[in-house]
Amino acid sequence: RGRVIDDRVGGGFFSGKSPVFRIGLSPLAVDVYREALAVAGREDPCYQQVLCGAVSLLMGLALNRSRREKPSDGVVRDKIARAKLMMIDNLSEPLSAQQIARRLNVSYSWFRSAFKRLTGMAPAQYLIELKLYRAMELLSENRMTVKEIAAAVSGIWWNPREDAPLVDAVCTDSRHITPGCLFLPWVGEKFDGHNFIDAALSAGAAGCLCARLPINLRPDKFYIKVDDTRLALRALASHYRDKFQIPVIQITGSVGKTTTKEMIAAVLEAKYCVLKTPENFNNDIGTPLTLLGLAPEHEAAVIETGMNHFGEIRYLGQMVRPDIAVISNIGDAHIEYLGSREGILQAKCEILENLKPEGILILNGDDALLDTVDAPFATVRCGQSEHCTVRIEDMADHGVEGITCTVVTEHDRYPLSIPAPGEHMAYPAAMAVAVGERLGLSREEI
Repeated sequence: RGRVIDDRVGGGFFSGKSPVFRIGLSPLAVDVYREALAVAGREDPCYQQVLCGAVSLLMGLALNRSRREKPSDGVVRDKIARAKLMMIDNLSEPLSAQQIARRLNVSYSWFRSAFKRLTGMAPAQYLIELKLYRAMELLSENRMTVKEIAAAVSGIWWNPREDAPLVDAVCTDSRHITPGCLFLPWVGEKFDGHNFIDAALSAGAAGCLCARLPINLRPDKFYIKVDDTRLALRALASHYRDKFQIPVIQITGSVGKTTTKEMIAAVLEAKYCVLKTPENFNNDIGTPLTLLGLAPEHEAAVIETGMNHFGEIRYLGQMVRPDIAVISNIGDAHIEYLGSREGILQAKCEILENLKPEGILILNGDDALLDTVDAPFATVRCGQSEHCTVRIEDMADHGVEGITCTVVTEHDRYPLSIPAPGEHMAYPAAMAVAVGERLGLSREEI
């Protein structure tokens, strides 16, 4: 056509005589498609779909031909640097790698390849790590003294001095050190972070919290000796969590934990500034690091906790200490470690041990095993059964388009449209309604 083609050609599919673009085609691609359809004189949906794919493919090939000249190393580095800034500037609502590639005016495959070549990791993995380490940063007004840290973890400050710096971040990876942070070496099955203490200190860590002291101690750094760095991280997160008098929601369950966490956080964000577990960092590392990401602006926290053995939900709950506990369901996950579904129920119910006395327990009311739970807390059951106090009614399954239902509470009725397939999606939505009501959200906010 003699016109410049951009790289937002996308794809799409069609229904009936009129094209319904589900994935955005560029205006030029739409124009080409309509002309081709008019010339062909064919109106059946199958032909339209095939023609759309052909137009997208041919325009993409034309785009590739127009870009045969290899960009210089400087151009590549500049684009990747811009991509990193986009990731940092949009952490609250992260951009996908595809969105970043479009903003850079490059193809996704080129962007992914160049990004991995320069950074050593795929864009998605880089974003996950960026979110994790950003979540670990403590704002300056919540900095802790070395003496405070040592007391919180029951450790010994090995080389005390008057001019020790305040700590404003915690890092567990020597490759990603925030200047002035506390380095906490993690010990795994195949690695020992204590071997990287010197590297972390040289990279800018102000000091370390360790179970094994280095042979040579630097006079300009501090060293806190503890028996177990894993337990010390929990103690530090628990101490830091006490600084915030905000409602905390802890979520567990066999399946659907992350979905439930996201729905509850989405509802609460209509009124509050919410801290939520990044991705599914719900274990003994991710949970304390999430809590250490609390900042003065946060008004609520939604913490997802997972487990595969007895005692793990108890361990995590000791630092979370929720105001509201949510159990999504009891399934068969990790039954090989817990023996039976009754064992899984027992492990999940460890969440009750650290629920505040005036706390609220929210359960799936259609789960037979959870129906046996009789706890000394205000209990809300969500489901379609008659005994549920938060009822799911008028359920309609619209296939890939999602579901619609009405959630009915003692106070109101909430007609909901959930753009995700499967009737099971109504349960986390109902739980989000229950949490929202109890934390004072209006009907419109919910």
